[in-house]
Amino acid sequence: MRQFDVFAKPSEASRDFAPFVIVLQSDLTMTKTTVVVAPLVLPDRLPEPSRLFPRMHVGETPLVLSTSELAGIGRKQLRQHVTNLSGSRDAIIAALDLLFTGI
Repeated sequence: MRQFDVFAKPSEASRDFAPFVIVLQSDLTMTKTTVVVAPLVLPDRLPEPSRLFPRMHVGETPLVLSTSELAGIGRKQLRQHVTNLSGSRDAIIAALDLLFTGI
């Protein structure tokens, strides 16, 4: 498991609006049991994409990073790896910077 890996969301109940989660935790700080993730949400479920809520794609599916919904999750719950979004690193880091520092 690496930073910016995308997995199918473990909770089937909310997959209709947030089909994936993205690993945000650095590879250097990962533990054996948990990892910090945020949901990737369909664009019509969040405010307009912005620096705080950057738009990205998983395949052809447009999604928005729901930066304000960070969560710790058991690594064992993340079973279905989909892709890695390290190409969106700058937008993701900018969103996290805004969330935590306001700048």
